[in-house]
Amino acid sequence: MLKAIQVVELVVIHPLVNILRGAMSILVAIVSHPHTSASKTAQPESFGFPALKPAIVLYPQFLEMLVSRLSSADHALCANALQLINSLMRDAITNDSQTEWPKFIKRLQDLGVIKAVYALLQSTALQDLAHPLLEFQALSKLLLRKWKGIVVDLQKPDHRRALKSIHLASNPEKPMEMSENGDEPKKYHNPEKWRRLGFESETPAWEFEEVGYLGMMDLTDYVRKGEDAIGTVNQTAGAEMSDCKSEPCSDCYTLRAF
Repeated sequence: MLKAIQVVELVVIHPLVNILRGAMSILVAIVSHPHTSASKTAQPESFGFPALKPAIVLYPQFLEMLVSRLSSADHALCANALQLINSLMRDAITNDSQTEWPKFIKRLQDLGVIKAVYALLQSTALQDLAHPLLEFQALSKLLLRKWKGIVVDLQKPDHRRALKSIHLASNPEKPMEMSENGDEPKKYHNPEKWRRLGFESETPAWEFEEVGYLGMMDLTDYVRKGEDAIGTVNQTAGAEMSDCKSEPCSDCYTLRAF
């Protein structure tokens, strides 16, 4: 365990490319060990992602530094960094719990790993990095299938937040109920909160049954990118919101990807 922490420390604080290459190669071997070795004698925390978790807690900037190495001018260092990211992703997706691996993947995405890999695909480093880039693409497809297999469950906070963001992006206006005693009108719950956005019922979770959480992610991403247009449509007088089939559109988009 101490060895992994020391190697992570090298990656975080050492600027020399030659040392960084070797350090990342060692970490790749540590993380990938369960997938390449038949040994049953090692402790579970000695290899795989669990071996690096204490070091990442101690050096929280490690993942950010790792992603930043993907933009290095040294192609070998880029390859080693991407191989390590691939190993971490594979181990997390395969062995982490249903609640832990999505957090790790989201953290990598927030750090810009997808944008960095896309830049590598457009660069002159493509030939030198072909193997880790193809592996990253394969892991991305596996990740999409994992998300597609997750049932939308509004008991989960992140699922509720995603659905709420869809509703808020439409700039909803609560209907007003006139008071009989002359008081100010009160707002009440819109009985067509979801149907006005194109859902078939007021319990939208089941409508993602075929595409799972991936479909909800696609829809929230679509809504986020077109938030102004969606809000404008909702505010347009006389607009027939039932014609705006947002959820089936998202289903179609998700299923077409497969």
